[in-house]
Amino acid sequence: MRRTMLSRYVLYMLCGVSGALSRAVPDAGQVPLLKDSQQHDPKPQGLEVMVAFKRSGDDHEAMWHLPLRQPQRGSLLQGDSWRNARKEVNAIGIVAVVDVQTGTSAGLEELAQVRCTVEPVFSEEEVRAAAVSGAELGVWPHFGVEDGMVRFDRSESRWFLAGRSIETVECW
Repeated sequence: MRRTMLSRYVLYMLCGVSGALSRAVPDAGQVPLLKDSQQHDPKPQGLEVMVAFKRSGDDHEAMWHLPLRQPQRGSLLQGDSWRNARKEVNAIGIVAVVDVQTGTSAGLEELAQVRCTVEPVFSEEEVRAAAVSGAELGVWPHFGVEDGMVRFDRSESRWFLAGRSIETVECW
């Protein structure tokens, strides 16, 4: 009987202490941040986009790691994979977003927000014709992870390059 009363007493004391401690925490610490006070930059620096690409005639995919928000021209991309592939790439797709500092991949929400685009190399004739007609060259549709592997070698594709090489790849 004495033991039961002692355990009840301890239980009441624990409840009282936890109640007192819960009131000591300020309410502001318990409220989630409002959208206005959250950061507006969901894509911090130090992120890379892993982009898979296929060359004409290859069954396997290769990878490029592209820094977010930095256009990559052919001369800036490192490795032979870019120099040799940019004329032969027939499909490209976003695979993942990786934090370079921690080595972790970003979540699905972040991945869904990323967009990439390629700018093809235009011939001198195309540049002259565009200048005469007032048309704008280099405006190319962007793609996201939801587009899967976009095809550059199919005329019905909105990303059809018509045999052009890739000059620039940019992801943001």
